[in-house]
Amino acid sequence: MMYYTPYQMYPYDQFMTQYRDISKEDLWDEMYKIKDQVPQNIIQQYMSQLDYFMEMGMIYSPEQMEIIEKIKDILMEGSSLSAPEAQYVSGTSLLLWFLILSAIWPQNRPTPYPPPRPYPF
Repeated sequence: MMYYTPYQMYPYDQFMTQYRDISKEDLWDEMYKIKDQVPQNIIQQYMSQLDYFMEMGMIYSPEQMEIIEKIKDILMEGSSLSAPEAQYVSGTSLLLWFLILSAIWPQNRPTPYPPPRPYPF
């Protein structure tokens, strides 16, 4: 098991504090602002991951499918203006990915997963 020090978790905690209760509209606005700073090859990887989520059955509700389509539209809009190709993932790229995941699976909303089993095994 991998343990993280408080120093390593500080940026994540800052992100969670800033974006935990953000509205959908503000999430979309933030994605629009930062997507042009993310290299096109990273955006293509994110698009592939979204497709993978849908293919593997990780998306359960029609609402989540609509959200993914909206995210894809945001990522593809003006894609020729994106940052140049890169071989590394920047902080902005990670922020965009966290925003994508926050839009699909917000913390303040119950998940559509099946309820837990009434028995312990």
